Amino acid sequence: MPVEVLPTREGYDRWAAVYDSDGNPLIALEEPWMDRLVGDVKKLKLLDVGCGTGRHAVRFAGAGAAVDAIDFSEAMLEKARSKADGLSIRFHTHDLSMRFPFPDASFDRVICSLVLEHIPDLQGIFREMARVCSSWGNVVVSNMHPAMMLQGVQARFHDESTGHEIRPASCPHQISDYVMGAAKAGFVLDHLSEHAVDEALAARLPRARRYLGWPMLFMMRLRLAASPMPKEAAASFSSSSSPRSQANASSEQPRMTDNEFLAAFEACRFSLDQWHHREHIRIAYLYLLRHPFDEAVRKVRSGIQALNATHKVPDAIDRGYHETMTQAWMRLVYFTLHEFGAKETADAFLDEHTQLLSKRALRFFYSRERIMSPEAKRGFVEPDLAALPRP
Repeated sequence: MPVEVLPTREGYDRWAAVYDSDGNPLIALEEPWMDRLVGDVKKLKLLDVGCGTGRHAVRFAGAGAAVDAIDFSEAMLEKARSKADGLSIRFHTHDLSMRFPFPDASFDRVICSLVLEHIPDLQGIFREMARVCSSWGNVVVSNMHPAMMLQGVQARFHDESTGHEIRPASCPHQISDYVMGAAKAGFVLDHLSEHAVDEALAARLPRARRYLGWPMLFMMRLRLAASPMPKEAAASFSSSSSPRSQANASSEQPRMTDNEFLAAFEACRFSLDQWHHREHIRIAYLYLLRHPFDEAVRKVRSGIQALNATHKVPDAIDRGYHETMTQAWMRLVYFTLHEFGAKETADAFLDEHTQLLSKRALRFFYSRERIMSPEAKRGFVEPDLAALPRP
């Protein structure tokens, strides 16, 4: 069969007519893994980088996400728009080699599906995905496994009008190129997997049988490497902490063991000068490690209220115990603990997940008006900007 290698945009413009119907086993293998790694997207802001015919954008919008989707193939975007009636999706014509048309930290989730083999500058596109991803978000990437190129396979389709095999131009990247491109752009890898065609897929899609047992797909999930905690982040669940920086406070105190820390908290032995945001997160971690979520919340709540009473902290809208702040932070700690696992000590856990040490994280979920409302102080209220992880 004659083979035509075309510029990437032209190749995908021609592929658009049959992309959704040509029985591509790579798509069938990839979609369940994309769903699994992205997770619940309800009320989240999601960017689909290289959206093609919109298969992911439409599905995630249907699951409750507010989606922006970018691609440079007008023919692909035309197909995508035809599926999007009534859904919260904005499509943008955009060349992925250029700066994305969005402000910094705009999205809770960023996905990039079966695209990167066409991008010469991997570090550049990873850098843009890092720029637009919120500090609490993550990026999920799928791509054809480089091992397929050893069988002479790359992105391609059969053009029935010419009888030719059409191959949009691709780059011979290796897995190490993708991993290092992400790392140099500031990402930490928290998932990497490789997937081969199995008998079930081969039975469902005859095109897959020739690749039975051969690696066809790899998936990555990335999160931003934690930045140093800002000085102004020495805040707490209860807004009653000293305004000194956490870094200074930590350096002035001898380290307690986790058991000593729990005992000091339960006995209300901390002074307000010793009780900062890091201490709140540490106690949340220790109780969540030992108790179910609801019981851990109860223990944190009663302990903070007792500590505040010991020091006669005034109960005002910006002082004293705050139920929504407590539960919101505990959900974030719970999610991090169950997503990435426990460490040998609470300090080791916090040193690895320093995104938990910035009060700014709640700004991605709550407007100031909602989090500072009397209702939010008295009882837990759901966020109004993006959904929190659920325990």
